[in-house]
Amino acid sequence: MGFGISLVFAATMDDVIYANMRKNVIIPLQLARIRGDGSYQTSTAGIQGTTNFVKHMMPHGLSSISAKDLMLKDADYSTP
Repeated sequence: MGFGISLVFAATMDDVIYANMRKNVIIPLQLARIRGDGSYQTSTAGIQGTTNFVKHMMPHGLSSISAKDLMLKDADYSTP
């Protein structure tokens, strides 16, 4: 079941998402598996890559902003 879900996810993923995930998660984990030493440095490289990927994929507009600030910033983005 998990393999099927992974396969569907990989088949439908956008290239931007996949390229970032490959750079930050897949390659460090593959290198750790190839080295096979299980050292602290190898483990932290995989964790840091996963953290970078999650930070990149997390929605960035979740901060609380007041309606007044939104109205003031609206003039910056409106077309003349």
